[in-house]
Amino acid sequence: MNEPQRKLTEQVRQAVRDCGLSRYAIWQLTGVDQATLSRFVNGERGLSMEALDALGDALGIQITAKGESMKAYDRNTKDFRQLTLPQMRASIAAMQRHLNDAKRVYAQKKQQQGK
Repeated sequence: MNEPQRKLTEQVRQAVRDCGLSRYAIWQLTGVDQATLSRFVNGERGLSMEALDALGDALGIQITAKGESMKAYDRNTKDFRQLTLPQMRASIAAMQRHLNDAKRVYAQKKQQQGK
């Protein structure tokens, strides 16, 4: 692992430690299982770009590589007109993932209340 990758990984690890969420809650938000997340935080393994992307969404952080954002839509930007078409497609895909996650959590809560 080169120095920029090491720094990025350590910053994400620190964000996970500092976020105040349990490993279980992060798993529920990201789909990254608790054991994998624990091994990542302890420095025993890395994560895929998809997992890092999901962590960024869940923790409200923007992960960048080589000065370019991995996320198309900065949470501080409210005007989609500023985005390029590829950035808009990526933003829509991210929103669809969040919507699907919300639907899944809603269905679980509804099922739990029905019991």
